[in-house]
Amino acid sequence: LSHRLLPAPTVLFPRDGDLGVPTSDLLVSWVPDPEAVEYHVNLEQGETDRMSVRVPGGSGSFRVPDGVLSPGRRSLLEIGAVGRDGNCTIVGIAFMTR
Repeated sequence: LSHRLLPAPTVLFPRDGDLGVPTSDLLVSWVPDPEAVEYHVNLEQGETDRMSVRVPGGSGSFRVPDGVLSPGRRSLLEIGAVGRDGNCTIVGIAFMTR
């Protein structure tokens, strides 16, 4: 059992507290960590999980399919960096769609 954790991902877009984030052609981006083997990307609106995907290590972005997010809603984005040992460090940010 390893207690080593990767640093939490640094989200570039959207940023915590952003207003007017588009619901179409949305590219979520973060600073990739060379030690991450994959990323877990979760999107929620209200109490509803909208999407949960795994993105390969080395990636620093994910394009959200159009129609996943509704306009004018508070949204929560969580990005987790997964290390070789399976440990995951998660960062969460909130934003409003336009």
